Amino acid sequence: MPSRSRNIYIKIGNSQLALLKASKKVIELPVKDISKSALSGHLRSGDRLWVASVVPKASSRLRRNSKSLSCEFKEIRASQLSIQAAYPKTLGLDRTLNIYSCCKFLQVRRPFVIIDMGSAITVDFVQQNGKHLGGWICAGPRLALEALHQKTALLPLVKMGHVQQKKKFGRTTKDCLEIGQIQTLYGLCQRAEEVGLRVLKKKPKIVLTGGWSAYVQLPRIIKMKHLALQGMKYFVEHSGVIS
Repeated sequence: MPSRSRNIYIKIGNSQLALLKASKKVIELPVKDISKSALSGHLRSGDRLWVASVVPKASSRLRRNSKSLSCEFKEIRASQLSIQAAYPKTLGLDRTLNIYSCCKFLQVRRPFVIIDMGSAITVDFVQQNGKHLGGWICAGPRLALEALHQKTALLPLVKMGHVQQKKKFGRTTKDCLEIGQIQTLYGLCQRAEEVGLRVLKKKPKIVLTGGWSAYVQLPRIIKMKHLALQGMKYFVEHSGVIS
């Protein structure tokens, strides 16, 4: 008897591919290694892949490899999500999905600021009615640390995860570099809340997502590492796109 087709949700970011099977744990793979062999342990013939990507080359590679595994490839596009974007023609799919996920999946019923802490950090300000006002983009910790190493004479290349997050300052150059990135994340959250209060006319809900959000511990926020994946799942299950 043939196996039943499964819906698999895949988000391709700049450094990682995140894969969600139904309600199971999210699987993360390096974007540079989405080969047929890497995927074969997670996919099976007949799977329907719902894909959202900000890396076109990786998306094309996934499409080819999924076809060789006899999987159906379905790409989610920003135009399907009906978001009131500030600049819809060029707003990234990842940011569009984040806004959709907050409005539809989390059902945030107040103004909100969503901060996606990935390779790049994006900040988006959204009114209570779901209208997107705009946002910010800046380098994430890994990119910032790489730039500091490459563009200075003596600063070492540091990987995050070596210091206790409760430390307020470092006593070595390496600790100072890492703690500097952690404190930058906190400062970004604080500034986003301040600006959000001013432009949204009401204290906004802060929503954190992305891998680096694990470094931020704040009260009264919503934090979900793979929010966009959950939003994709919600979209597929509630929008009528499944034939």
